[in-house]
Amino acid sequence: MDTFRTGDVASALEEALRLHGEGQFEAAIAVYDRILGDDPDNPDVLQLAGLAALACGQPGRAADLLRKSIAIDPTQPTRFVNLGRALTMLGSTHEAIDHFDRAVAAAPDYVAAWTFRGIALAEAGRSSDALLSFDAALALDASNLQALTRKSDLLRKLMRYDEALSCLQQACTIEPDNIELALDLSSALQDCGRNEESLACVEPVLVRQPQLAAALNNRATALVNLRRHAEALAALDLALAHEPDFVFAWVNRGHILAALDRYPDARENFRHVLEIAPDSASARWNAGLLELSLGNLQFGWKAYESRWRLPKFESRRHAKIPVWLGESDVRGKRVLLWHEQGLGDTLQFCRYAIMVAALGATVVLEVQPSLKRLLEQSFRRIALVIATGEQAPACDFATPLMSLPLVFGTQGDTIPFLPSYLTADPIRIEAWASRLGPRRRKLRIGVTFSGNAAHKKDPERSVPTSHFEALRAFAEICIVQNKLRDGAEAMFARLPDVHFFGDDINDFSDTTALIANLDLVISADTSVAHLAGAMGKPAWILLPAVPDWRWQLNRDDSPWYPSARLFRQQRSGNWDQVFERVTQALEAL
Repeated sequence: MDTFRTGDVASALEEALRLHGEGQFEAAIAVYDRILGDDPDNPDVLQLAGLAALACGQPGRAADLLRKSIAIDPTQPTRFVNLGRALTMLGSTHEAIDHFDRAVAAAPDYVAAWTFRGIALAEAGRSSDALLSFDAALALDASNLQALTRKSDLLRKLMRYDEALSCLQQACTIEPDNIELALDLSSALQDCGRNEESLACVEPVLVRQPQLAAALNNRATALVNLRRHAEALAALDLALAHEPDFVFAWVNRGHILAALDRYPDARENFRHVLEIAPDSASARWNAGLLELSLGNLQFGWKAYESRWRLPKFESRRHAKIPVWLGESDVRGKRVLLWHEQGLGDTLQFCRYAIMVAALGATVVLEVQPSLKRLLEQSFRRIALVIATGEQAPACDFATPLMSLPLVFGTQGDTIPFLPSYLTADPIRIEAWASRLGPRRRKLRIGVTFSGNAAHKKDPERSVPTSHFEALRAFAEICIVQNKLRDGAEAMFARLPDVHFFGDDINDFSDTTALIANLDLVISADTSVAHLAGAMGKPAWILLPAVPDWRWQLNRDDSPWYPSARLFRQQRSGNWDQVFERVTQALEAL
């Protein structure tokens, strides 16, 4: 390596700093390396070289330089922050957090240290700690855009949409002309169901840049939420005319084509996007959902595994335990099957615990707390059931429940454990029978209007309670949910032939026992629909025009639940027509 004469070092450092400031990082690194040839233990030059390596996407090289800098002089908090940034880029998140902790301990008012610490904590899945770290940064500097936007990203992932929106609104007041912030704000408004405001937010961006594909894509998403599909499709076609490889626009286009009942076109759309972006997790995930809807389960289950590369899904729990996807013999092994996503998903896929046990494994089944008693009752002598947060015994393997159809190669005609696999506690059944009392009508029907209000598709799949009032003409009605919305509790309280139990339904063990006393359940697409189907109870499930993949298309039955009958919207948002068919079916009983 060439070195400098002693008198040239200062001018060389000045030249390196100039190149660094102009963004010529590789050239700056070359000069820093020559300086370090003369003075290899200069901690400041080591740090500068590390920063330049970081800036040009060489985190490994940056980490080596910054470690040397800290070893020589461990008194500068900035060096810990810069090393933490490099380690975060390398995926060494926990080690990065240790360095950010050292920085904030040495300099509690160091805003960047708190900010980058929050970013690393979020990546490590420590959401509460990350939010506290972002708040510490913002308490020191309320105009810290990076902390505001990263906090907003995390809040959106946690489905705390109103708080996320507030962060972005604050960020936009700081930089009102920032187009990227305006588009993020538009998306956050969509999360909150404020789609007209989202359109109003994105329109000024399109006035400034009418061909900006990202803005057109945002506009299309808001239009879809407003059920203006044709306009949305036009916006996406314009976006793709200007940016033909815009993967997210292609993905959204596929959704719209499906919503317009153009399934062959949607399938061709996804085929194209997988050709131009074969490694795109979003494209593969969404193509898989379409194929599951169309009944192509083999491709669908494989594509479903791409969910782990999508930011909207939580990180794998139990990541330190080897994943089992069917490749190993599990006889004599203990396998942890753990829930993911919603209650309905757990109810649908917990049946696979029986199949894993049949392979000779000892099964530990981790479920949401509200399901624990029910599944203990149903799977006694089959699995040890624990609730999330409870300590599991040492396990040889861990598998998420929704990967088990892939493990067992499930096809439409090989769905296991039909017609039922969940059972109620007989003592609880009797207790609920006493609670209900003698029948007032020949038919006793349970109804469920809505599920998780935080679910992104809740507005489409929840059914207005007013539609159910007409069912009183046919049967004694029991409301099979403990929370009602929009004044429905007051409406049903005045109806003597409607049972509403509120918080007396403590968990799904109670719900199952209540359903066992009913003749029929009529439900929106909620966990109660899955529960009734898993019990083998007659269940009429009310579906939006574009249903979840598991209900497939153009059929009024379900291969997952033989006792289920599906009533689908023919037009988006039109529940009147659905209830006309429900009424006709009740008349025929």
